[in-house]
Amino acid sequence: MSERGRRPELARLEDELHALGPVVVAFSGGADSAFLAWVATSTLGVDRAHCVTAVSSSLASSERADCAALAREWGLRWTEVETDELSHDEYVAKGRVEAIRLAGLVFDALGATSRTHVDDFFGAGHIMGTYCMGTNPRSSVVDPLGRTHDHRNLFLLGSGLFPTGATANPTLTLAALALRSATEIGRAFAANELP
Repeated sequence: MSERGRRPELARLEDELHALGPVVVAFSGGADSAFLAWVATSTLGVDRAHCVTAVSSSLASSERADCAALAREWGLRWTEVETDELSHDEYVAKGRVEAIRLAGLVFDALGATSRTHVDDFFGAGHIMGTYCMGTNPRSSVVDPLGRTHDHRNLFLLGSGLFPTGATANPTLTLAALALRSATEIGRAFAANELP
């Protein structure tokens, strides 16, 4: 698109990216992060835009595959960083402290030389985490697919699954988790694994 024909919003984003210099994009494979990864890479080049996916049991394998496919197709500079937050009781009990620790692991893996953490809390305004997902039955109620640890034919869906919350509206994440659980329920039912 010509300079004159650029949308003002896109032009502003490209200008902001240029002002930042080298950037790291938290790349989940979702629409928002994929768009930012693409714009950052096409604006700054692969040497100045690094896309990173945090990989844990809370990331669906299909989402991981989507990240890999987009990274290949778009020529992104892409790194996966393995995290194990759901196996740590501290993650659920002290989510903010654990989130900073995990961010440190990501920054260390990328060789970041500068870090900033905001001390204020910003709530999403949604009730979350009342029946947290995780891999440890002692610190979570359901597995990452929403199946309860105690009853194999009982699935709990909703924002109660979230082991922690972000500052953004969780509706799309909630819908994605519900669809992922629905797929597992359908698979389990078809395989006669549910009564």
